[in-house]
Amino acid sequence: MSFDLKRLYNRAKAQGLNPIVHENHKAPLTRRDLLAQGFLAGTGFVVAPSLLSMLSTNAYAAGDCGAAVGTTEVAFDGMRVMAFEAAGGMNISGANFMVWGKGGAGDFLPASALGVLGVPATMATSDQVSTEFGIPMHSRSALLEGLRQATTPECRERVNGFPICVTSMDDSNANQFSLSYYAFKSGALGSLSHVIGTESTAHGARSLAPTESIVSSLSATQVRSFEDSRNLVSAASLETLLPGRVGAILRAAAGMSSSRIEQLQNQQLPEQIRELVRCGYVKSADAASGNLSDAVDGSKDTALITALSAITETNTRNFAVNRNMAQGENQSTVAMTYLLLKGYAGFATKVMGGRDYHNNPRAETNQKDFDVGFQIGTALQMAHQTGRTLVTLLYTDGGVGCSDPNTPDDANLDSPAGGQAMFTGDRGEGGAIIVMAYHPTARPPIANPKQQVNAFNPSGAVEQNYAEGKIVANSVTNAVQCAILNILALHGKLGEAEKVLGAAHPFADPAVMQHYVMFGQWG
Repeated sequence: MSFDLKRLYNRAKAQGLNPIVHENHKAPLTRRDLLAQGFLAGTGFVVAPSLLSMLSTNAYAAGDCGAAVGTTEVAFDGMRVMAFEAAGGMNISGANFMVWGKGGAGDFLPASALGVLGVPATMATSDQVSTEFGIPMHSRSALLEGLRQATTPECRERVNGFPICVTSMDDSNANQFSLSYYAFKSGALGSLSHVIGTESTAHGARSLAPTESIVSSLSATQVRSFEDSRNLVSAASLETLLPGRVGAILRAAAGMSSSRIEQLQNQQLPEQIRELVRCGYVKSADAASGNLSDAVDGSKDTALITALSAITETNTRNFAVNRNMAQGENQSTVAMTYLLLKGYAGFATKVMGGRDYHNNPRAETNQKDFDVGFQIGTALQMAHQTGRTLVTLLYTDGGVGCSDPNTPDDANLDSPAGGQAMFTGDRGEGGAIIVMAYHPTARPPIANPKQQVNAFNPSGAVEQNYAEGKIVANSVTNAVQCAILNILALHGKLGEAEKVLGAAHPFADPAVMQHYVMFGQWG
C-alpha cells in the first residue's frame, strides 16, 4: 500500500498540526527506531512529538469554549492513606506509643514489662501518659516530641489512633507489612498514580505485601522528591497520562468547568489537546508542561510551605529539627503527601531506613524516634492545612527492646534522673502497627473503648492467647488486614470488607469483627 506523503502532510497542516516528516528511513522501521527518533509509546497508539507541537500554534478561531473558573481546586473527597516504614527495627511500643494489657487503654503493664519495652520504673505511671493526639503515648516519647514540633494544637485536636499488637520477624523485609494493594482495593485511588512510594519495588515499599493482596497489574511510582512529582506530568509523558484521567489534570492545570471537562473526556487525545490550544487554556508546549507539573509539585504551593515552616513549638529537649521542607527527609514526605491530598495518588509508603538501635545511646535513638514523629506530624499538618482527611500508619520490621532494663544507664541530657536503659537488640515479640487518622472538623471517633487491638502480657511481649485479639497476635498479614478493616470503617465501607479482603478473611464473623474495629465512621 502506498501513501501520498505530501498530501497527508498538507492535510495535517490544514488542521493546525505541525507534523514531522520522515521521507527517507530504512525499511522496516522498528519500535526501537521510532523511539530513537523521538516517538513515544502511548496507551493503545504511538504519538510523535508533533502531537505536542500543536500546543504552540493557535490555528483555531475562538468558539464556545466555556469560561475558565480560575485556578481554584476542585475538592477531592477520596481515601488517602500514607504508611511510614521504619526499616531496621525501632521502638514503637512502650517508650513511644503506650501498649496495654487485656483491659485495653489504661491497663498498665507491670514496671518490669515496661522496662523491657524501654520505659524505666520511674516513668511507668498514669501521669506519664499523653493523649494530645488522641492515641495514648508516653509523655517522654521522643516520637511524640517530633509530632508536636511538626503540628499546631488545632491539628492535634483532630487526630486519633490506636495500636495493633503483633509479632514480626526481626530486621527483615520479608515481613508482609505493605498495605499498597489492599489500600488500592479499598478505594485509595489517584488520578495519576494509585500507589507511590520511596522504593523502586512494584508496591513502593521495602517490606513485602501480603501474597493474597497482590494485584499484578498495579505498579507503584517511585517518588522521593519534588522533581519525581513533576515527572509524573512531563510533556514527554503527557500522552500516557491524559487518556481516562484528563479531568483531574485539567482541573488543576487550566481551571476548566466540570461540564467542559466532561465534553473533552469524550474526545480522543489529539482533539483534547487541540481544544486546549483553541480555547487558549494552553499557549505552548512549554506552558503545558510547566502548568501541569506545577499543579502536582508541593514546593510550588508557597502558602502551604510557608505555613509548615512557620510552626515553632518550644524545643526544650534539644532535638535537631530541619524545618526546610525542601531538604532531606522532609522533601519526600511533602512531595508524596501533597500528591495524596490533591488526589493525584491514593496510597503512599515512605521508608525511613537506619532504625537499628542496638546498644546505641538513647540520645541517638531518641533523635531517630523524633525524626519519625516529625515526618508523620508533617503529613498530618499538611492534611490540616488543606482541610483533607488522612490516615497514617507506622510499622517496623521487628522492633527493639532492653534485655536489661536497669543497666546500662544512659545518663544524657534527654533522659530523666537515673537515665534510660539502652535498646540492646531486635525484639519482634514486642511489636505493633500504629494507625492514626486526621479529620478536618473533629477527632476521629473510637468505637471500642479499649483503643487497642490484642494486648501485651506481663513479660512485655505480644499476648498470643487473648481470645479477643489472638487472630493478629502472630500474623502480620492479619494485622495488616485489621488496619485496612479500620480504614474501611472510617470511610463507612465496612460492608466492602469481603470484596477487599476476600470472603475468607478472619474477621468475617460480626461477633469477631467487633474486637478488631477500633474506629467509628467519621463525619
